[in-house]
Amino acid sequence: MSHLKEREEKVCLNCNAAIYGRFCHVCGQENLETHESFWHLVTHFLFDLIHFDGKFFSTLKYLLFKPGFLAEEHTRGRRADYLHPIRLYIFVSAFFFLIMFSFYGNEHETKKEQYERHLKELNDKKEEVRQDLEKDTVALQERKLIADSFIAIINKDIAKFKIDSSSKMGFASDSLDYAKIDNTHLRKKKGRNINVKLGWFQRYLEKKERQYSSKEEFTKRMEETMLHSIPKGLFIALPFYALFLMLFYIRNKKYNYVNHLLFSIYLFSFTFILILCSTWINSLLNLMGIEIVEIITMIAIVSAMLYTYKGLRNYYQQSRTKTILKFILLTLSCLIILFVVSTLLLIYSVKAI
Repeated sequence: MSHLKEREEKVCLNCNAAIYGRFCHVCGQENLETHESFWHLVTHFLFDLIHFDGKFFSTLKYLLFKPGFLAEEHTRGRRADYLHPIRLYIFVSAFFFLIMFSFYGNEHETKKEQYERHLKELNDKKEEVRQDLEKDTVALQERKLIADSFIAIINKDIAKFKIDSSSKMGFASDSLDYAKIDNTHLRKKKGRNINVKLGWFQRYLEKKERQYSSKEEFTKRMEETMLHSIPKGLFIALPFYALFLMLFYIRNKKYNYVNHLLFSIYLFSFTFILILCSTWINSLLNLMGIEIVEIITMIAIVSAMLYTYKGLRNYYQQSRTKTILKFILLTLSCLIILFVVSTLLLIYSVKAI
């Protein structure tokens, strides 16, 4: 409700309906004076901001510490005191990716890191040149060995032919070695071709890589594209996650697909916050010289699993045994979703660069 002055006329300016009270019972518009001062405009903005903050922080408190509570409140129709789940998801995801892209996608390198990266690039280039030389040397030796074998057999046949020009059996018999050597050479060559035969996607990657000045530039570009594609991937995964929930709780007629989708939205919002907090903790510990990324990551994964289990238990109100079983099936389904979405993101990222 606004704190501005109410109009004396009891007719709605929006739909011309008669007004009984401060709000129109037809369209819901507040019956306020149309001419407001600058101070009124500022106070209106401040009151709306404080009202939003109050809703946001109370919603955030329940989101973090009472899994499944907000989804249950929304299902019961108690919605006025909490931020709408769609607005919450948009705000949290936007804040998450803004922070990730701003602070973790563009980290500045120190002089030492730049020197080490440059040295690594030179060593990689040196190793590529050495491998190419080794391949050329081996190929040259193979061709020389085949040529020497041919020459030796030809000289042997010429000598036999001079001794007994009327005998053709020996010449014909030894001449079979030509085909033997040639076939052996072809088999070796074919084997090498099989070993270096690449899949269509790997060939496409190499084709894309040749468009950049270095492999590192190509890899960095692809990582950036994949990072910016994560919101699209999660947006795609969200309805499928809700679909699996609907299948696992299909016998419960109390919930429809929208209820499962709302639960998934709250769960994904919590996941964004958890990832962001774990990333911040890792960054702070790295600044202090403490590197325990694996431990922090493991704690985050366990926390997400416990939160999901508690959310399922509180929202769907089933026994521990059923909840644990469905939680395991839901986790496996989630892994399938992540695999498919990650594959699509990889293909999209390569095509986009």
